[in-house]
Amino acid sequence: MTKAGAGPRLPSGETKLLDAEVYDRAILNPSVRRIFRGADYYNVGYWRDLGERGDIVGACAALIDRQLGEDPPEAARACRVVVDVGCGLGAGTARIASHYPDAATYGVNYSVNQVRHARRHHSGDAAFLVMDATRLAFADRSVDRIHSIEAAMHFRSRLAFLVEAERILRPGGRLILTDMVVTAPNNVVPPSNVTPSTEAYLSVCRGAGFSVAGWFDLTKDTILPFRAYLEASKLANLSRFFAGMVDRYLLVVLEKRPNPP
Repeated sequence: MTKAGAGPRLPSGETKLLDAEVYDRAILNPSVRRIFRGADYYNVGYWRDLGERGDIVGACAALIDRQLGEDPPEAARACRVVVDVGCGLGAGTARIASHYPDAATYGVNYSVNQVRHARRHHSGDAAFLVMDATRLAFADRSVDRIHSIEAAMHFRSRLAFLVEAERILRPGGRLILTDMVVTAPNNVVPPSNVTPSTEAYLSVCRGAGFSVAGWFDLTKDTILPFRAYLEASKLANLSRFFAGMVDRYLLVVLEKRPNPP
């Protein structure tokens, strides 16, 4: 039985949203599934302390654990509603759910096919919902934590997502995300999400109403070893794509400001 309760208000139906098929072709492509060894993760991984084993599945899990490490167990136990925005195939959401033992955990994604897969394989851990990250169907001030793993650069736009996240969080609630600083648009990152620097990225976060509780540059432990893994797997073209796209890889902790006195 899932830990999730009755759930948020949902839009009618499960309509396939614009461009979802682009990400389905990428994530569900058999060659991409082979890159991730059939696991239901889809991130570049956190490779610190993994040595030269090339354990992509372990690196993907370690990235989520690194993100969860910014929410200590005592704070996690106090959470009642947790949302993973851009949940992909669901393995990351399941790992997030295990960190919040007393919370209802929801994975949301705008791909019907990916949500269907997540429900089939991970529904014992969380509830999975078809939802647009820029129109989150949760009530104001109803969520304790939001996680987003390597997804916000794709949202149209990142700022719209941040504004929605700030709306649904309770005062003092946190959005914890890993994201890429991209300095030029491409076929998966719209121009609205381009930021020329880390400070410009954090300025967007503040502009959405958040306080920046902390941020970490994880570039050398994430995208760089992932590119080495791709090259060792004879996928040099894909490695070059990431090299041309990503300037910095960040872990950011954002906090909703408390109610004014």
